[in-house]
Amino acid sequence: MGTLTAAAIVIVLTTIIKDQIARIRLPHLKYVLSALLFSLGTLWAIEAVGFDVTDLVLIPFFLTYLGINYLIIKL
Repeated sequence: MGTLTAAAIVIVLTTIIKDQIARIRLPHLKYVLSALLFSLGTLWAIEAVGFDVTDLVLIPFFLTYLGINYLIIKL
């Protein structure tokens, strides 16, 4: 039920602010989404090993991977 509610909220908000979303440059979107995916993958790998961690560790993981992406782009 939560997934359906979240999907409906995303669809409605995307429809409302589609002009602002259309202005996002594709490379920026790729870097942010790849940082998010790496963050989730790292969290799931840690949980698979057997550590019980909170989802709040996603924030430092995301910021770290975003920084790594930025460094890769600039170098």
